[in-house]
Order: sequence, then structure tokens, then C-alpha cells
Amino acid sequence: MPPPPPDPDRAARVAARVLGAVCAAAVAVAVAIVVVVFRQ
Repeated sequence: MPPPPPDPDRAARVAARVLGAVCAAAVAVAVAIVVVVFRQ
């Protein structure tokens, strides 16, 4: 798969998508930790 041509808009969209996925994963982990801690 060849690297995509330099496209600032596409790079920004990819960065925003990755950042959103990371934030969603962090929130999910935090919620899971809270649930586990408060269930004990």
C-alpha cells in the first residue's frame, strides 16, 4: 500500500479520528476501572 500523497486536510482528519479513538478508549478504561472498584 503506497503512502498517501501529502494532504493536510486528510492528515488532520486522520489525526482527529485517531485522537477520538484514543479518547474513547481512555474513557472506556476509566469507566471499567470505576465499575470494578465500586463493585468490590
